[in-house]
Amino acid sequence: MSDQAAASDADQPPSQFTGYAGSAPGGCQTCGQPQASRAETPAVGADSAGWGGFVYAVGRLTPQFPSVGVEKEFAQLTDGPALGALVELDRLRQVIEDPENRYLGRHLCWVFTTQGIDTFAVLPRDDSDVARLIELITPRESDDVVHAVVGRPPGVIDSPCGSLGLPAVVADQLLSFTIAEFSQHLMGTSDAPGDAEPATEDHSDGEQAEAVIREVFLRLTRRADNRGLADEHRALNYVALRYPAVYHTAIAAYRENKTLVGIDARHQHAVGRRLVSVRLTFRQRRTDLLERYHCLVDVTDLFPFLASPLTLVYD
Repeated sequence: MSDQAAASDADQPPSQFTGYAGSAPGGCQTCGQPQASRAETPAVGADSAGWGGFVYAVGRLTPQFPSVGVEKEFAQLTDGPALGALVELDRLRQVIEDPENRYLGRHLCWVFTTQGIDTFAVLPRDDSDVARLIELITPRESDDVVHAVVGRPPGVIDSPCGSLGLPAVVADQLLSFTIAEFSQHLMGTSDAPGDAEPATEDHSDGEQAEAVIREVFLRLTRRADNRGLADEHRALNYVALRYPAVYHTAIAAYRENKTLVGIDARHQHAVGRRLVSVRLTFRQRRTDLLERYHCLVDVTDLFPFLASPLTLVYD
């Protein structure tokens, strides 16, 4: 979807996201809450567009058999026939939830897909990582599930996914939630900038607010080239997961008869830090006047953070 594409009907709410089904334990209560990190800061100026930097990706995680040998081992554990390269997820969960079988999880290829493309493989470091990956497994027909990975390249390590030609990532944080859960969580927050207000309890207003949240989340995270590797994309994904003010501003703009016509991210000059400016552009439907808001995200370390809040700008 183009960043500059306006809503198809100026008098209608944003297009409905298809929704995400399947739930994670605790819903979205932990969305974006960082775990303790390790050696967070790389050399400033590292190539964040490649694998020398950090990863903050939004997409879908799926386990695959990297070899016939691993597939046969799974078949022996289930007393059943081999199932091909793609794993039958319900059976896999049942097998690896047994602590005695956790070793198999370290030999699977945990493929992370963004924009429908296999982007990298998540490497579990130990049995606790395997257990967390198993928690994220959802049936393939549950097309609504959102997964997020915050991590880094593992350095020199033997990956079972070498035959697939995918880069490897060690995950410091793994998230799973649905857009419905995410929207309900956001509609209960109130840290909106300026005069922007969180959604009210009115039923129709709440439905429109949820539609806006889904549209903004889609446009932030599902840009055609967003793999969660480049600084700009890590900033967009961070804002999508961790900054409710962006959604409250969009909801308030919709109530004021404005349309979100653009979201862009670009590097901002800074000494010793890597900053990205994330800007939202709205257009007044009746007058065509443009209104822009922007915030700064610091993406120097493993976990990005807000360097300056969302504010109205005049340029």
